[in-house]
Amino acid sequence: MLLLVATALGQACAPPPAGHTTHQTFEQGDEGWIPFGVGAQVEVIRDPAMVKSGSAALALHYTINPGQYGSAVLPLDAGEMTGLRRLELSVRTDHDAPIIVVLSEKQPGGGYYSSWFWCPKDRWLTVGLAPEDFVLDQGPSDPIDPNHRLDLEDVRGMGVTDLGQAFQMLGTDPKYPLVVDKVSGTHTILLDDISWSTAPGPAPAGPWTDKRIGHPERGFITWIALGGTELGLVDASSPLGQSGFSAAYTQTFGRYIAISHSLLDHDLRGIERMTVALASQHEARLMVYLEEQKPGSVSGPRYSHPVTVTGGSKPVSIDLILSSFQPDATSIPDPDGKLDADQLKSISIVDITAADSRPSSENVLWVSPITAR
Repeated sequence: MLLLVATALGQACAPPPAGHTTHQTFEQGDEGWIPFGVGAQVEVIRDPAMVKSGSAALALHYTINPGQYGSAVLPLDAGEMTGLRRLELSVRTDHDAPIIVVLSEKQPGGGYYSSWFWCPKDRWLTVGLAPEDFVLDQGPSDPIDPNHRLDLEDVRGMGVTDLGQAFQMLGTDPKYPLVVDKVSGTHTILLDDISWSTAPGPAPAGPWTDKRIGHPERGFITWIALGGTELGLVDASSPLGQSGFSAAYTQTFGRYIAISHSLLDHDLRGIERMTVALASQHEARLMVYLEEQKPGSVSGPRYSHPVTVTGGSKPVSIDLILSSFQPDATSIPDPDGKLDADQLKSISIVDITAADSRPSSENVLWVSPITAR
């Protein structure tokens, strides 16, 4: 997706010294951040109620319209990200939103690499990312990267935007009636205390260290929701008896709640199953979808597996055998006709409980990290 970083290419100059740390506090100005998109604006604000630390923060103001994206973009010098070990930023949004951070390689010849997370409204969230968190965007408008690898020495821009802007055209297919937050009007993303370091030191734990999907100990949620859902981290005091996250939503006839997690930053070659613990306040009939990659397309072939979780907030361990997933009739055909673990793009959980026209009901679903084996 992310045309947003196409203009974020800085002029080549001498790279910074090895082992440097850059810290942006916005105390002295906008630090070089610029707006991208129709109507987008960036400004330094000094309202204490809107600042995480110090006396200033950066605000991105953008208007949500279908097919339009407002972003904050930072052009970077050649070599600025060479040797990157950790990128940290604090984010605050005025509505629950999936936030996406993009690193753009020099053009032509490079790609856009993205990482996303869930940001609860009106609360500062600090996120630590490593290079391995960033995966290649392969949508129809994205440039092709011949080596399919993030080359840090070639990064020329960083962008931050509300990924929910891309969801505004979803949920209109009667065969796949997903609940999508039709957010409109002007909104604001606040940024503060942005830093990146090439100095030796600990890097964030991430999915590349094991085959777990979702790491709540990182302090933020790597699942996202399309709409109608409030996501939150939970600890061992939850019905799961372990850390994970919760999704609070309404089970409504004819409207399906969906939560999704990228699998592009996981090495899933050779896996045969995924195991997850689930608990639900009320009975929940779920469909679990695995989607394969299809470069140049917004969506790829999907496979589905039904799961029913009894109510009463009682945890149950679910073993998802990949060979038991069936082709989904609402997706595009798979050329080779089989689910390939090494081609997986995402996993989604969709609540279809109210498809049988039962009365609407408020529900909470708890989800543990998923273990792939």
